[in-house]
Amino acid sequence: MNVVPHRPTSLLQCLEDAAPAFGEPGRRLVRTIAQDYPRALLDEPARLLRRGAASPQLLDELAAAAGFRDFAEVRQRARITVDRELRTPGARFSARLARHPAPKSLVDRIIERETSNVASTLRSLANNGSLALAAEMLVAGRRRYIIGERKSYAYAHLLGADLQSFLPSVTVLDGLVNRPMDVLVDATQRDVAVCFSVRRYSRGSVAAVHALRRAGTPVIGITDDAASPLANLVELPLIAEIGSESLVDSPTAIASVLHALATLAAVHARSARHRLTAREELASDLAVYSEATEAPAVALSEPEPSPGPQQRTVAT
Repeated sequence: MNVVPHRPTSLLQCLEDAAPAFGEPGRRLVRTIAQDYPRALLDEPARLLRRGAASPQLLDELAAAAGFRDFAEVRQRARITVDRELRTPGARFSARLARHPAPKSLVDRIIERETSNVASTLRSLANNGSLALAAEMLVAGRRRYIIGERKSYAYAHLLGADLQSFLPSVTVLDGLVNRPMDVLVDATQRDVAVCFSVRRYSRGSVAAVHALRRAGTPVIGITDDAASPLANLVELPLIAEIGSESLVDSPTAIASVLHALATLAAVHARSARHRLTAREELASDLAVYSEATEAPAVALSEPEPSPGPQQRTVAT
């Protein structure tokens, strides 16, 4: 099946399409936004209203007409757009850290951003049903391939380790230990794959997805942008927010997606309880883990008393 690439409508285009319904005030407000888009949307709302000679009611009504909950969601989308414009670590450092923010202020911003990333990502994937569907696909597959190279290597191994605890036939393809060329030759339409790819996107992961598509293997893609190279190739894209206060993109929402995906898959897997029990027994037989409660007790012997004056012998 040929997949036609689709680039989502931009935030500004959505606002421009909605503006005519509000006459000249709506068009004037959108022209003001367009002059410094997307940063104008991150400015103080009162300043934007003064520049556009608009009312707070118009701001919310325009956002709703453009398909958003309210203007707060428009601002959130604008922040994501700005983040995506910062394509390199150097650009992100200059925009976020060059002025040496105070540690506490920076940590507060990190907490706020990471909390928002996780909440908005999981809520979106739960509301549209894609997370539950991905879990069902994983359980239904005969074999499961987890693909992730470069920075996505860690995500792939984390999901692979979780799935292997309750599902059989899970193989992690990281381009190092297990290479796609050595494994995907056996892939069929009865299997399923999960591919991680976040900017800057690995050519190897995209090539592996092309190979899986030719084999008819359905692919779940976990990525950071609906317009990423991966999102346009897979049957089911799961988009995670990566906005950050650092020079590197945030991994938090992606980790939360793979955690939620493994959890939902465990709920659907009929043999999960049996496999978990069998693994625990095997782990015990092989003495795989060193539990904290199993640590050998170390007897602390009291030091021998120093000889007193009456015990001391002096060589003559």
